[in-house]
Amino acid sequence: MNIKNRTTLQFYEELQLVYDRFNERLFKNELPDCLITLQRINKNTGYWSENRFASTEDDTAYTHELALNPDYFGTQPLLNIFKCYAHEMCHMKQSIFGEPSKRSYHNAEFAAFMLEIGLIMTDDGTKEGRTTGEKMTEIVVPDGLFIQVCNELVDEGRIIKWYDKYAPKTISSLEMIQEQVQLLESIPTASPKLFHIALLGNEINSALKSPKKEKPVAEPSKAQDSLTGYAIPTSDEEEEPTPTTMNPFDVAIGLIDISNTGANLGGYYPTAFDEDPLDDDDKINTRT
Repeated sequence: MNIKNRTTLQFYEELQLVYDRFNERLFKNELPDCLITLQRINKNTGYWSENRFASTEDDTAYTHELALNPDYFGTQPLLNIFKCYAHEMCHMKQSIFGEPSKRSYHNAEFAAFMLEIGLIMTDDGTKEGRTTGEKMTEIVVPDGLFIQVCNELVDEGRIIKWYDKYAPKTISSLEMIQEQVQLLESIPTASPKLFHIALLGNEINSALKSPKKEKPVAEPSKAQDSLTGYAIPTSDEEEEPTPTTMNPFDVAIGLIDISNTGANLGGYYPTAFDEDPLDDDDKINTRT
């Protein structure tokens, strides 16, 4: 069967391949198979649930669930989605081979499992933060195994090929760019493809391909009547390029409208995607 024209199969084939590769390279194939699902969880990029699904053919057979939130596929760098994947797989490992804490607490054993694969747990986003707690994030070890495997995946073209075109109203393009800049500076060993954010468009993502290269660039226009939705103002006239020491990514950021009006959260949306039909009750087809 050709999965190229089968959207669901194409999508899940990529998700399954990432799981299998992480299991092989990061967890030495110690983890069992699980059911990968897409779940829109409020303010949560994903979760893991033990023995969540039961078989209709064998009442003694169960499988774990690893859920990813598709709301973030278009607004987060691919690297962050991979981090979420590995994070939930570490929860699975601890449940099987370790001693997890109750509820959502990440204990010292969990932090040690994450460090083994090249991720540092932190409660405040810095290396000085606590490695245990409830609301946590991860810092990528620049020479760790995790980033090596992620580089291999994107170099093979393994990316999430579909994303939700409606950006959540709590996320702005400015925040997305700031996330890209932070990752770019903190992980010099990462492939630029891992910083790709689908909703930002080709202009900014292409600048990431050569972040250190000096090029002649166009001066930003003083009259900015419209935005493309990708943080790059449109212009009817081409500007004369002038030499500068700024890299193209800096220029892209410099062109953003940072006025009080423009800087509101959710203030930058791709023009065609600025209204989610699911936000309007009248547009939802319900059955009674």
